[in-house]
Amino acid sequence: MDGIQFIQEVKKHYPAIKIIVLSMEDNIQIVQEVLNLGADGYLSKDSNVEEILFGIQQVKRGQQYISAALSIDLIRNLSKYAQLDIDRTAIMARYDISERELSVLEL
Repeated sequence: MDGIQFIQEVKKHYPAIKIIVLSMEDNIQIVQEVLNLGADGYLSKDSNVEEILFGIQQVKRGQQYISAALSIDLIRNLSKYAQLDIDRTAIMARYDISERELSVLEL
C-alpha cells in the first residue's frame, strides 16, 4: 500500500483523523492530490524542526499546512490559472493567506 492508498483508506474508515504527509516528493501534482484526498498537511523531509512543529500546530487548529517551499510552488502553479479568472478570494481562503501574501507569491 502506498501513501495515497493509505490516505484513502484512513479517511474512508476514520475521517476525523488528521493526516500530515512527510515526504521527499516535491511534485506539486502529488501535493495537490494528497490534499484533495483529505490530507491535512504536507511537509517536506527537508523541513526544519520549527516548521514541522508549526505545521502540526496549524493542523491541530483545523488549518491545512503545506511546507513553505512547496506553498510557493503551489501558489505559482495556481497563479498560472489566475489568467483563467480563478477567484483570488477562494485561493486565499483555501491556503489561509492574505491578499498581499498572494501578490508576493505571484511575483
